[in-house]
Amino acid sequence: MYRALCLLGLAALLSAGCKAYVEEDAGRTAGEVIDDVSIKARVKAALIRDEELSGFRIKVDVDKGVVRLRGKIKRPELRPRALELVRGVRGVVDIVDKLELVGSETRESNGEDASS
Repeated sequence: MYRALCLLGLAALLSAGCKAYVEEDAGRTAGEVIDDVSIKARVKAALIRDEELSGFRIKVDVDKGVVRLRGKIKRPELRPRALELVRGVRGVVDIVDKLELVGSETRESNGEDASS
């Protein structure tokens, strides 16, 4: 009897956890969620392996193969580099570039002197 109650309790906990997970990703199949997690891991790995980009905190979100990049970069040439790396990841359908350029290049492009 005790074992049956434990199994019933475990089943209730698991179903509640699954329900919360499904509600969080409403409108997406389990396969899409798994694919997106896999794409996110490969994109992050590619960005970390790159010597120029590994020092920046670039946030990666993926929804149905569409990768959203957010974060701050200090040199304009890093943007196309990051986008090229992401395009090379299998499963990426599109990229939403929300990277911000910060630092001396931004001040200079605004007409301000970087030394002030």
